[in-house]
Amino acid sequence: MFEDKLMLIDGNSLLYRAFYALPLLHTGEGVYTNAVYGFLTMFNRVVAQEQPTHIVVAFDKARESFRNAMFTDYKANRSAAPDELSGQFAIIREVLTGLNVTYIELDGYEADDIIGTFSRMAEERDMESLILTGDGDALQLVSDKVIVLMTKKGITEMERYDPAKVEEKWEVTPDRMIEIKALMGDSSDNIPGVPGVGAKTAIKLIKEFGTLENLYENVSSISGAKIKEKLIQNQGLAFLSRELATINRKIEIDFIPDNYLVQEPDRAKLLPLYQRLEFNGFASALLSPDSSQNIDVNQEDIEVHYLQSLEDTESFQDGITDQDVVSVFIDCDYHHPMWGKIKEILFACQGQVYGLQVSDKSMFRLEWIRPL
Repeated sequence: MFEDKLMLIDGNSLLYRAFYALPLLHTGEGVYTNAVYGFLTMFNRVVAQEQPTHIVVAFDKARESFRNAMFTDYKANRSAAPDELSGQFAIIREVLTGLNVTYIELDGYEADDIIGTFSRMAEERDMESLILTGDGDALQLVSDKVIVLMTKKGITEMERYDPAKVEEKWEVTPDRMIEIKALMGDSSDNIPGVPGVGAKTAIKLIKEFGTLENLYENVSSISGAKIKEKLIQNQGLAFLSRELATINRKIEIDFIPDNYLVQEPDRAKLLPLYQRLEFNGFASALLSPDSSQNIDVNQEDIEVHYLQSLEDTESFQDGITDQDVVSVFIDCDYHHPMWGKIKEILFACQGQVYGLQVSDKSMFRLEWIRPL
């Protein structure tokens, strides 16, 4: 168990994810805000769940990095950010300033490189790092002290990667991920790889040979004539692709953990900003962050009768009369109705409490209570 947990956020990745996951929300003055709103939704949820002691957000400062000097077509297939999104980068930086969260961007480097360097330096100080991103390149950074929380679907589903999870999905250890990328390439970054080699073949080869060096030293032992020919003809591309895919973890940058400690937000800055963006929910939460602590709650143990089958549910419903009042409490994993997932529904009736537990695998149970 680590005393300190550094949360490292790929700002570009999260903002793009939120932009394409949510409808084009905008203020009355026409300022687009959906990406910022989604970013904050993910940010707040992960901070609440993970309780980091330190936070840093990394951004790409420009479209080009040192990798373009190695390969001019690196990311050349990417179009500019839509106009509706481009203006939101400045807004999220303003919000992060109000939250007292440090963000970093460096000429010539990508957010991945900043995250890679910070996670290395955190490891050296025996700190745990949690990387929040949608970029699979981050899996090469996973270790006993570095966890990747990968955005998976929309802004609610995320997948947690430790070394065992990486190996379960990719069949190799995290340090071998760049070897796989060297062979299969990455169309999203325009990393060429070896033409004709896909993920399955790349995994098979790296599982057998471990590294590009060992693969090419033993390329004559590969049985498939076509794949052998492709490897030999594109050896230079394979090694170039590995270099492009490798995150630079040795940027010369000061790492002073105390500068990234989680702090209280600057409410004087943040509240008018939230009001201008028409983020009413976030503004309300900012005004009364500790309101729940001022409520006198009479707590007592309550016996809950859980509905485990359709028959249980029908029996419960049949016992309700027209004169009965039924109170309903819906427990979700997030406060917003658009993105919250139902975990449990409680019904209070006739002095009894009945519960229906719901998960991704048991959504069908909601049909049991449809007659209600």
